[in-house]
Amino acid sequence: GVDRIDVIAGSLTASRYNLPEPFAAPVELQTCLRSFLVEVLGEYNYILIDNPPNLQLANWASLVASDYSLAPITPEDYSSMSLSPALEAVRQAADGPNSRLHLLGLVLTLVQPRLGVHAAYERVLRELHGDAVFGTRIPASADVKEAISRRLPVTHYKPRGASAKAFKALAEEILSRIEALRHKEAA
Repeated sequence: GVDRIDVIAGSLTASRYNLPEPFAAPVELQTCLRSFLVEVLGEYNYILIDNPPNLQLANWASLVASDYSLAPITPEDYSSMSLSPALEAVRQAADGPNSRLHLLGLVLTLVQPRLGVHAAYERVLRELHGDAVFGTRIPASADVKEAISRRLPVTHYKPRGASAKAFKALAEEILSRIEALRHKEAA
């Protein structure tokens, strides 16, 4: 384990609850994650929820439970096509059951700067979404795959590597955006 970090892994046994039409699910299912998190909030500074790229009940429940959302996107065709539905789900959750929800922004992941298609999609994403696109880019890297196989964060596996530096920069940018939103709300 890693000091001061708890990980709760998902389970395939929960897949029967991951309904494809989350808005039609009973309210208790939509809010069950929020109810659980309320019980443990005081024990953590931050709770991160990572979901697969779909818009089923598990993701919806995460949006209903969260204060902030990040949209990871690989700068290429299929990933870009999924962005509009993901942003729409965030908007629906914020307009509906979770008025606290804010989109922190879009995070470019698995970036390969030498690929022309990645450079082109990144340029288009930055033109379309402006400051919503994080400045930090997470590179495609063998370090991440190796760290996962060793059950370590990449920041512990290869702390001086490009991926570790990118994840540290992303964490700083996330905290900075959260602080800016909190300051704006307090004003």
